[in-house]
Amino acid sequence: MGAPTAWASGGTGAGVRVAVLDTGVDATHPDFDKRVVASKSFVPGESVTDRHGHGTHTASTVAGTGAASGGQERGVAPEADLLVGKVLSDQGYGQDSWIIAGMEWAARSEHAKVISMSLGDSSRHGQNDPVSQTLNKLSAETGALFVVAAGNDGPRASTLGAPGTADAALTVGAVDQNNQLAGFSSAGPRQLDDALKPDITAPGVGVMAARPQYVKDGSEGYYTSHDGTSMATPHVAGAAVLLAQKHPEWTTQDIKNTLMSTSMRTPDYSPYQAGAGRVTVPAAYYAEAFATGSVDAGLVSWSPGTEPQPIPRKITYTNLTDSPLTLDLSVDAGSSPARTFTLGADRVTVPAHGTAQTDLTVDPKGLAPGQYAAQVMASGSSPAGHVTMHTAVGGLRRTREAQPHDPSEGPRRPAHERRGSGHG
Repeated sequence: MGAPTAWASGGTGAGVRVAVLDTGVDATHPDFDKRVVASKSFVPGESVTDRHGHGTHTASTVAGTGAASGGQERGVAPEADLLVGKVLSDQGYGQDSWIIAGMEWAARSEHAKVISMSLGDSSRHGQNDPVSQTLNKLSAETGALFVVAAGNDGPRASTLGAPGTADAALTVGAVDQNNQLAGFSSAGPRQLDDALKPDITAPGVGVMAARPQYVKDGSEGYYTSHDGTSMATPHVAGAAVLLAQKHPEWTTQDIKNTLMSTSMRTPDYSPYQAGAGRVTVPAAYYAEAFATGSVDAGLVSWSPGTEPQPIPRKITYTNLTDSPLTLDLSVDAGSSPARTFTLGADRVTVPAHGTAQTDLTVDPKGLAPGQYAAQVMASGSSPAGHVTMHTAVGGLRRTREAQPHDPSEGPRRPAHERRGSGHG
């Protein structure tokens, strides 16, 4: 991810409050010495101590110091103020009520700027469940950014687990060290409305991070390796913390858009599989401009004898520099017909410290039912060098409407370790 380049410029997350809602933490681990500023258990009868291992692993990826490894296994934002909410039991499962209470605590009581949630419900694929609804509400009311695992039920379509399905969530899939999408990484679109998700990917295969001393699994040492979108999520949460430290005035949407539009494209995969691309810290941290992260044309219904109308959308570009920025625009339609996505202009000039928009039209006329996606590319030059960014675009044409889903309360589990073993 390139986090050390931000560290070299003082981007360590200092002063930013980040919450990890999971199975708790081993606060005695050297990597958390004087790092946990607040903690609370929402699991009846259990302390915040992590006897499962999942929470310690994810928390150290966000904000561990790497002390037990001489700094080798340092987290992405090693000087952030770490908040730990135990919302999953020592068996790795939790009720909606526990998770919602933890979210309220982190966002309202502890004023976390970023909240990392490596958990999900593989039986819910829309956003009408209580946890997804709470996430959207808290994000709007508090400005907290919820970074949530996509789930480990891929590669089939529409396998995203709630609350990673929520509009306001920054939803994270997993890639390996070669930036190949992990076979377990859940894919979109979201069910019920076929919205474009996930949003971004991050390393989630063979991730080494802290191991709690309380786990009796036969292994030893301060660290252990795991796979899962659970492991990818805290990488993105840490990157969000670095941006929040550098740009304290930024909104949640600014952070999301920057991480997505400056990510490294993974063109072998549709945005419905891998979002905008793989998170890249240097490009986001030193960005001179950013674009809307994704544009969703939504669900286009189909019936015999009718033709759908073009769908208008807009992309916004934000210039962070002291000089006007002229961007050349183009569409990479991938396997979609080129005429499906058209821009209102092939060039836009963004004023210094200002914004500009371009029109995007998605034309579903004549398209067979299916998924259609593209990336809108923008490039230009600034006094500091070349500027590039991209926006993921998607739309779906279907033969019938999605059916309602019962959002009744059920157990949740961490988006954890599906690869090969079937755990999680």
